[in-house]
Amino acid sequence: MAMQKLKKYLKHQKSAIVVSVFWGLVVLMFGFTFHTFAAWNPPTASPPADNTPTPLNATGVTQYKSGGLGVGGVFETDIDAYFGVTSGGVAIGSGYSGSTPPGSGLIVEGTIGIGTSSPDMPLHLRSQANELSSGIRLSASDYITNGGYVIFNKNDSTGRALIQSGDSATWRELAFNPYGGLVTIGSGGLVVGGGTGKITAGVFDPVYSIGGTKYATYAAGMIGLKEEHTDVINLEYDESSGLYRAILDFENAQEGSDLWLFSKTTNLDKNFQSLAVLLTTSFRGDVWYEKDKENMRVTVYAEKAGEVSYRLTAPRFDFEQWTNYAKDAEGIDGFIID
Repeated sequence: MAMQKLKKYLKHQKSAIVVSVFWGLVVLMFGFTFHTFAAWNPPTASPPADNTPTPLNATGVTQYKSGGLGVGGVFETDIDAYFGVTSGGVAIGSGYSGSTPPGSGLIVEGTIGIGTSSPDMPLHLRSQANELSSGIRLSASDYITNGGYVIFNKNDSTGRALIQSGDSATWRELAFNPYGGLVTIGSGGLVVGGGTGKITAGVFDPVYSIGGTKYATYAAGMIGLKEEHTDVINLEYDESSGLYRAILDFENAQEGSDLWLFSKTTNLDKNFQSLAVLLTTSFRGDVWYEKDKENMRVTVYAEKAGEVSYRLTAPRFDFEQWTNYAKDAEGIDGFIID
């Protein structure tokens, strides 16, 4: 009797569980369906308009992004690449936000370093070697044949900065302000050709400031390449000749003196015959000179004592290299006298 009651009870409980599970599943399915329909939005336009943009990916297809693109790390490429702008220009720097860069151009806020990771000027270019062949080059479109590039660099052996013009065949002339304007060189001085080069100019004008006013002075021109030396001498009585005299002794002149230096720069032992002597007395009376090539002397005579000023002129030791024809003046008109 008890067994029958137990079986009847279990049967009743089983039916209740099945019913509960059924209705639970019904409720769950209803809720899921309602949620799904509630989250759905209709299309904003007829297909295929308003499609979702293609996300940036690693394919080989060119993609465009209308908004900004942020990169939190290093931007790298493992193939040849270029940064192209289909229209307009490029602005770099937050200070240029909203600015319009020049068409197909570039504006940069801050400094630019080329060849250096620590630029300390608005544009800092650093070559990888100190030879001219590895310098910083500014080129024109026709630089190969028309002298269209300038190289900037520093040479370690001398510590000098180098500026050189040239093309693929040879070094070329370099013009500063060829269309006019003043070119100023610092107070350190100017060296041409290691100290042996030529300077072509119309006027040499050392300027003096005196009492707030600037005054011009001019160097004299000379035909032929010559050296000059001027000084004064005092004539003393010579018993052997019964005259007053003074001797310019080039052979025994003190090293470093004006007379010694004049004799060396004119190679006077070979150019003695071209030595010109001008004499001016401080007194009334005749004065004359005699040249002694064998003893490398010039003796000045007068009939009375007194002071005599002299001017010596002779061709420079290399005068034969510098004729009266300006053979290296191609493209230079100079003074035109017709």
